[in-house]
Amino acid sequence: MKLPQGLTVVSSSQSGSPLVCRLQKYLWLKTSFYAMRSTSSTVFLNVYVDDIILTGDDPQEISSLKMFLDEQFKIKDLGFRNYFLGIEILYDTSGVLLHHKKFYFELITEYGCSAASVVISPLELCVKLRSDVGELLPKLESY
Repeated sequence: MKLPQGLTVVSSSQSGSPLVCRLQKYLWLKTSFYAMRSTSSTVFLNVYVDDIILTGDDPQEISSLKMFLDEQFKIKDLGFRNYFLGIEILYDTSGVLLHHKKFYFELITEYGCSAASVVISPLELCVKLRSDVGELLPKLESY
């Protein structure tokens, strides 16, 4: 990491050893999205920190953009993505499926609900709830 232009740090030690700067405020990074459209093709580029997703409908355009990016930044092609920002990506002959299945399983496990049974609808339709009827739920802190 390089110091920003104009920042000078003077070493107070006698050995003159290099100093370490402490980062006091981190940057909030958003994804950057770029779409390149021509009459014959469309290429999409999504960048988040050091992750890049590059896709489009013209393999030659994608390849030339990858070569350009590699010349400028020395990128590494990791092939098809399985995960991006916590989203699982599944490829099929009919298209691409995006879901958070892994996230949901981790969330259910974290809160100790992995043994819970699955129901389509936990309540009967048209039930009117009242606070003075019924029993309190056990372990209220779990809810």
